[in-house]
Amino acid sequence: MMHAMADEPEQQVVLLSQVLAAEVNIGYEEFLNTQVKTLNGVKVRNMTDLMRLVDECTDEYLHFDLDYNQKVALATAHAKAATKEILQMHCIASDRSPDLQQQQQQQEEKEQQAGQQQQGRAAAENG
Repeated sequence: MMHAMADEPEQQVVLLSQVLAAEVNIGYEEFLNTQVKTLNGVKVRNMTDLMRLVDECTDEYLHFDLDYNQKVALATAHAKAATKEILQMHCIASDRSPDLQQQQQQQEEKEQQAGQQQQGRAAAENG
């Protein structure tokens, strides 16, 4: 999409602007300003999509397909475990912007409400 029109209204270009140096991503430090196309074969439509895909990933590896046939592969558990240390090392307060934090919180609240409603229905059926 970086060189074309958006396919969907919520579609945005997601760029890997810089790789923050850390043991978990050795060898990828030179990747700059390139579009993230897919994560584990799933098209990345916007930052919300990317955040959700990473957060929910249970695969052994995070496979990022980038523009110009570039690829990044990180061990999922190792990458997730290293995030806090990387943020601290580079003096970054959070792994996501305030608007994405708010979206995540709203999604968690919706899921919690849905779970409570499901429990209520189950209790009513059994009661």
